[in-house]
Amino acid sequence: MNKNPVSPIPPGFRSLTPHLTVSPAAKALDFYARAFGAEELFRMPGPDGAMKPVPMNGLGLTGYDNNRKLYSMMWTDSMSTGFHTGSGNLSQDGKTMTIFGTMDEPMTGEIGKMVRYTTRVISPDRFVFEIHEVLYGDPFKVVEIQYTRRK
Repeated sequence: MNKNPVSPIPPGFRSLTPHLTVSPAAKALDFYARAFGAEELFRMPGPDGAMKPVPMNGLGLTGYDNNRKLYSMMWTDSMSTGFHTGSGNLSQDGKTMTIFGTMDEPMTGEIGKMVRYTTRVISPDRFVFEIHEVLYGDPFKVVEIQYTRRK
C-alpha cells in the first residue's frame, strides 16, 4: 500500500476546479457563485469583455524505430512541464496506431503515469488523437484532438 497517496486535489484547492467551455461564460460564473458559493480564481476576458479561449501549442514527433521494430513518439505542449513519450505499433489495417507510454501530471504530482495514446485515421483528410489513462481500473479518455486537413 502506498504510504504517500497522491491527492487528486491540488494544494490550495478544496475539491473541484472546473474549466468552463460554456457561453456566455461570465453569466455562468456569476450563477455558480450565487448558487453554490463558488469562488472565482481566474478569468481571461478579451478586449471586448467576452471570455476568450486560452491557446495551446504543441509539438509531436512520431517515427519508426528500425532497431526496436516499434513506433516511438514524443509530445510536449505549452500546458505541460515535460515530455510525454511512448512506443507501440499499427493495427493490421494500418489505420490505428496504439502507443503505450507515460506522462507526468503536475496538478496531482503523479510522475510516470501509464497512458495509452491512440491515433485513428478516419479518412484521408481526418484523424483523431486520444489519450487514455490506464493506471486506475478501466481505461478512460482524458484527451481527444480531432485533426482535419484544410482544403
